[in-house]
Amino acid sequence: MTRILVVDDVKLFRHMEARVLSWRGYQIDEAASGAEALEKIRKNPPDLVLLDMFMPGMTGAEVCQQLKSDPALRSLPVILVTSSSRDEDLKQAVQAGCDELLTKPLQDATLVRKVEDLLGAGVKRRFPRVRTSMQVSFEDFKGIFFEYARDVSRTGVFIEMEHPLPVGARLKLSFGLPAPFHQPVVAYGRVVRQMPAADDKPGGVGVAFLHLDETSARVLDALVAGSYQPGLDEALGAFSRLSVQLEDGGPQPVREAEQAQTGLLRSECEELRTALDDLQREHLRLSAAVVLVDSLQAAVSPAEILTAARDALVNLLGAAAFGLFLCQDSPASRLLPVLGNGLVGAEADPLPREGLWEQALSSGQPQLGAPAREGLDAPRAAAPILDGERRLGAVVIHRLYPQKTSLGAADLQLLAALGRHLGRALVAAVARQRAGEIGARALLDSLG
Repeated sequence: MTRILVVDDVKLFRHMEARVLSWRGYQIDEAASGAEALEKIRKNPPDLVLLDMFMPGMTGAEVCQQLKSDPALRSLPVILVTSSSRDEDLKQAVQAGCDELLTKPLQDATLVRKVEDLLGAGVKRRFPRVRTSMQVSFEDFKGIFFEYARDVSRTGVFIEMEHPLPVGARLKLSFGLPAPFHQPVVAYGRVVRQMPAADDKPGGVGVAFLHLDETSARVLDALVAGSYQPGLDEALGAFSRLSVQLEDGGPQPVREAEQAQTGLLRSECEELRTALDDLQREHLRLSAAVVLVDSLQAAVSPAEILTAARDALVNLLGAAAFGLFLCQDSPASRLLPVLGNGLVGAEADPLPREGLWEQALSSGQPQLGAPAREGLDAPRAAAPILDGERRLGAVVIHRLYPQKTSLGAADLQLLAALGRHLGRALVAAVARQRAGEIGARALLDSLG
């Protein structure tokens, strides 16, 4: 059985990755630190390593560098996982030599697809390629150079070069798409194919994308899916549609029948792939809910419970700034902070009972803020912390990580589950220390 080593100092996220991948039949081993991961890999190398970028002590980037510099282990596929979208952090991950790069939180079937592609276990998707002639700037971390791209797809680009770069070279690429997109694309990639010049054909390199920001991925999806329709005056311009035709041969009716049958089979395959992606997204959503509940139930003390809540907000919901607030009294007039992450200024102060968190407390349901508004008075989402029907407080998300552009219906369901189970877990933890019914005041006293 194919074995995958999942490495992360956050137990909740290790369990999340393990659930998603074990469902696909992979055997999962875990490590909580870089040092533990190296020890396990050298003792019994897995088939693939899923490695958190930032861990205390030895970072994931350092582990990856050690693996890729070891002749006996350099061929071991490594996926680095990071919660950061900062350019310097992404560049560090690429320079470390990883084979793929993922950003937290996991939002779709990308994890499974990347794992299966690296292991050669999945059905390769034949992403359409669009012929192009556009200038690409690329940085090999020694300097910036300019060449021309001759085709592009959702997964990579072919760059024409007189002296092709070696396979394995790591690059940061930048190029701009024409109308109607008018969208700059920034990507990190590695050279996976080298084509020397031959006859009258120039040489070049095939570059596979390691990381695309969400906006760039969405625009490229639209481009290669055929959303871009060039006019007659653009036929020889920046882009031209790539048409795929059957080889000419046989009577016209036969060719038409073959084309119709091929089109039908292709359509059925796409429908099955779409259904599989939908199933994987639902499995991801349910897995997140299960690991959330498990982590809260496994925690014993109030401090451990709050740590589990913080891990869920960061790793499962992509919250960069958030607070947990408990009612000062009943009925509550103000909410007092008991946990904060990334909060500044008035965000960390006691909250008057108004606005989004008032709506959450009154309705007993999570509430979504207006995405266009930013600022201290406009949190992104809020959910009540509940003990049955009792409102103990609220979880308030102020900002998301850049790669998490919005909160969807699945996120609100997870946030609601967090509020329900967090309240029950806190009350149970304090009840173990005190006798009688536990209310908001007892919780506040217990949490200091």
